[in-house]
Formats: sequence, structure tokens, C-alpha cells
Amino acid sequence: MPNKNEEVLSFLPQPLRFAISGGLGNLCFFFIDKAVYMYNPFDWQKATVSWAVSYLISVWLQHSLHTLLVFGRSSEGGYWTSLAVTYATYSVSIALSPVVNAALINYVGLSHSLAWFGTLASTGVLNYFTVSKAMSTADKDQKEL
Repeated sequence: MPNKNEEVLSFLPQPLRFAISGGLGNLCFFFIDKAVYMYNPFDWQKATVSWAVSYLISVWLQHSLHTLLVFGRSSEGGYWTSLAVTYATYSVSIALSPVVNAALINYVGLSHSLAWFGTLASTGVLNYFTVSKAMSTADKDQKEL
């Protein structure tokens, strides 16, 4: 059952709604990353550690935005199930993003901010496909029960 926010945006294709939701979430992620980086007391791989910590925090925010703007609330599985599905599907990006970020900084020579955007772009495309597939599979599985 879609929520009112999804119904309002239903004239937009799902990938566009995902991009809007992702853009808002990434803006939050950017500021979380800047704060974590600023207050991170460790010098070893400071930018990459900040990215990883900020990413873990931002997945919760992104899940909320996707629920409100893209997929709607699951009428069957509930909040905790959809949050678990989101974390599970983002786990590949969580695992890959620090490696990508470190490579962009240490081998390509990008600054912290440019590497942040490069890592974000590469994982964003992967996230759309994994989250969309997982949410549709989770809803289908719940309906079959």
C-alpha cells in the first residue's frame, strides 16, 4: 500500500524518485561525513574511516527517504524488516565503498571531497539496482505468506 508521499510523486518514474531521494540522502550524508571527518581523532586513513562511519549512519536516513518517496511503506513486512533489507542490500556498497574511496585518494590522488563524490557515484548506481530488486522481492515474499 503506497503512502501519500509516494502517491504524490507517482507521476515520476521510480528511478527519478530514487534519484531525488538519493540526492536528499546524499546531502545529509555529505554533512555527516564532514562532521565525522572534523571530529575524527585518528590520523590513519582519516577520510576513509570517516566515509565508512558516515555511510553506516546515513543508510538509516536513506532508508527513511526511500520509504517516504520511492517504495512506500510495506504493508506486510513492517519498518524493521524493510530497514534490515536496506542494510542487507547496501552491505555490498558498505564493503566496497571504503576500498573505492581509498583507491581514489591513495592511487588516483583525489582530495577527500572529490573522492567522496566519486565513491558516491559508483555506489549509487549499484544501490539503485540492489535496493529496487530487494524491495520488490521482499514485498512479493510477504504477499505469498
